[in-house]
Amino acid sequence: MNILLVGPYYGNAKHGAEVGIYNALKELDHNVSVWDYRVGAYLTAEGVKLQTKDDGFLSEIIKNDACDVVLCPGAGLSDDVLSSPIWKKYKDCLKILWNSEPIRLENYKGRIEKQKKHFQMFFTFDQSEIPLYKEMGIQAIWLPQAFNPDWYKPIPMPVNQRFDGYFVFIGSIGGKWLHRDLFIKKIRSLGYNVNATTIFDAERVNKAYNMHEAVLNLGLYIAEAGAPEELLAFGLQQRIFEAIGSCKVCVTNEIDKKTNNLFTHGENILFYNNKNLGEVLELASDKNHTRKMEENIENIRDKHCYKARMETLLHIIDW
Repeated sequence: MNILLVGPYYGNAKHGAEVGIYNALKELDHNVSVWDYRVGAYLTAEGVKLQTKDDGFLSEIIKNDACDVVLCPGAGLSDDVLSSPIWKKYKDCLKILWNSEPIRLENYKGRIEKQKKHFQMFFTFDQSEIPLYKEMGIQAIWLPQAFNPDWYKPIPMPVNQRFDGYFVFIGSIGGKWLHRDLFIKKIRSLGYNVNATTIFDAERVNKAYNMHEAVLNLGLYIAEAGAPEELLAFGLQQRIFEAIGSCKVCVTNEIDKKTNNLFTHGENILFYNNKNLGEVLELASDKNHTRKMEENIENIRDKHCYKARMETLLHIIDW
């Protein structure tokens, strides 16, 4: 099949989903082109990188580039992209949006609602949001996020490079992520050590995961989840799947059991709430228990890489 992947493949070359998706589709023997509108680059199915700011000129260059499906990871595209000659060139292709942002937040919801006419199929990372898509007249399908196995993997760490007894959180903290700040402060108040930082380099993130006891996660704050102190969020975040790739235990917020049939508490993930956080952290500090969990995680890694997700997506669209 001929697939056009639209997204910041080059712009997010060290951490973006586009790289993992591209590699997975190529591994599945599909012809894949990439349009990175952010940097004005187009990678042809033959592997030739073209770069120009003149969309009209570029569309002439790629006029023979075949396409059956256009796949767009993320929460939609800018108006400039949707009105460009390249987008219009593929007007008769099946266009798919795989959204990894919560439409419970009005800015993302508004963007999806405005752009729904540009896509024929919608996939969402958060199963609990499917009814919200339905309210907009969209029949969304759940497709969880994934990890890039080239970046996230277990690696042996020398003793002098390990943070024994430390948890790690990698992501934004404070400001609109106030609840994450409260989350980390509460863990520290319970006597546990946490290293928290922001890194936009997957290989460095993987190393950090491997250096620590377990990976901490708390999704975006959304008001309907309750007070920030409740430490609640929706969906299964990218960080969870990165931890799986690294074969590390992830300590993450509980979600509605009806929207989670991927993981089992205590077996391959640890779910906390505001009342049992101390007990969950104690379990995450038990090396005998986490060693068994890591063995279980290693057995499910292949189910959560981008290749597995692309196999599922292509099966659903019956291609």
